[in-house]
Amino acid sequence: MKGAVAQILPARQANPARVLLQAPACNHSYEWVETKQATENNNGECAYKCKLCGEVLYRVPTNAMGVFVQNTINNIVKAPQGGTVVIDTDRWYSFPKSVFDALAARPDLTLTVNYLSEGFKGDPMTFTIPAGRMFRNFPMRKDMPVLHSLVEYSERLQDKT
Repeated sequence: MKGAVAQILPARQANPARVLLQAPACNHSYEWVETKQATENNNGECAYKCKLCGEVLYRVPTNAMGVFVQNTINNIVKAPQGGTVVIDTDRWYSFPKSVFDALAARPDLTLTVNYLSEGFKGDPMTFTIPAGRMFRNFPMRKDMPVLHSLVEYSERLQDKT
């Protein structure tokens, strides 16, 4: 009929033949799943997702720096005896204690880091920590960022050899 208006009935008055059947509620069983893998240059994502129905409660970014750090530690652990581990990156990440702990366990290794001074666009820079020169009592200078303190300290170590 032309110009007819549909009538919406409250649920108690709805025609039972026209009610859609709903699936039974899911007895959710959630787990963390990686939905996008992080790389050294791009963050990823994990989701807290129901294994049964796929509902996602939470999404959490995973950190590119974490991948960079884990790859650095793996390179140190798997390096040949007396070798040099070379880290090439287009940006500087400050190493957490876990990298220095891995290096301390391998006093036979030299670590060289090549990076760009201003991340992605700066001048090429390099610093080296010679084998056997681990610095448990690394002198932090309050007037310098961690990187510059580390470079200055590693240069002093190299001058002594």
